[in-house]
Amino acid sequence: MFLSKKIKSPVKLRRSSRHRVAPLAIWRNERMKYVSLASGEINCLGLDEGCKEDDYALRKLQKKYQKKHEDNKKSKKNRIKKTEVLDSETGDSVMLTLYRPFSDYEWTIPKQEHGATARYAITKVFTSKMFSFGLLKMLPHGIKEEQYSPTDNIHFVVVKGNVRVTIYKSSYRVSQSDSIIVPKGVIYSIKNDKSSLALLVSLKVTLFRILCYVLT
Repeated sequence: MFLSKKIKSPVKLRRSSRHRVAPLAIWRNERMKYVSLASGEINCLGLDEGCKEDDYALRKLQKKYQKKHEDNKKSKKNRIKKTEVLDSETGDSVMLTLYRPFSDYEWTIPKQEHGATARYAITKVFTSKMFSFGLLKMLPHGIKEEQYSPTDNIHFVVVKGNVRVTIYKSSYRVSQSDSIIVPKGVIYSIKNDKSSLALLVSLKVTLFRILCYVLT
């Protein structure tokens, strides 16, 4: 691109001699290079990238994170051990996984129908043919959209924060230590309308009916 030092513009016509570029990284001494030609014009030679960006702090953090991740994997193998118990039906000793540390949970963030990432995460801690036990982590202002379970009744217990649970046409404010049951086949949704994290325990049980006992 050539820019003239002396530009004669027609009357009422304004021209700009600026060269438009992306924002420069001044911390790396990034700048534009120009050269003055014998004809009096100025030629833009392009971008001088300056010195290499210092990523020492980033590499140090990544190395620290990687080491911590590897240490956690090693400690998990040492901590997760099967427990010997007696099978009441056969009378034989069997080895079962009865303990899992919180750091071992594998969280899943579902995808919404419109492609956006959900603001909640779920994990299954223990599963069997009759029930599954897991956790539901609701981010601030996160919404678990309407859905239903065709085969299982779901029991939720709030262990941290408070959320709004809507079951069919009824809405409940569920606070810490409160419980709520969603019958199978019934549409429900959960909303964390607070600016803090909420954590719920979920228990899915395959039963034909729900027996509710109210203590008075």
